[in-house]
Amino acid sequence: MGCDVVTVSTDTEFVHLAWKKSEKELANVKYPMAADRTGRISRMFGVYDEATGHALRGTFVVNPEGVLRRTPQPPRSLRGSESRCARSPLPVCRGC
Repeated sequence: MGCDVVTVSTDTEFVHLAWKKSEKELANVKYPMAADRTGRISRMFGVYDEATGHALRGTFVVNPEGVLRRTPQPPRSLRGSESRCARSPLPVCRGC
């Protein structure tokens, strides 16, 4: 696709490794899974939940000029569904 994919969560790298080993769909994943234990990155992207200390789901696109393009956040009832996220087309962001 001509892009870099990175996942970031407030889980540790050990949790990421265990998740990757336990989910057969993740066995061949080659993109980095970054640990944001302090929530610094999650706060920068506006998805950190101060009440729980966890990051909410979000999909972000940074264009070649370094401008952040962010997809709308799904309702809380739909968060956690990677299959829905994978099927959702990214909206075109004009003039933002």
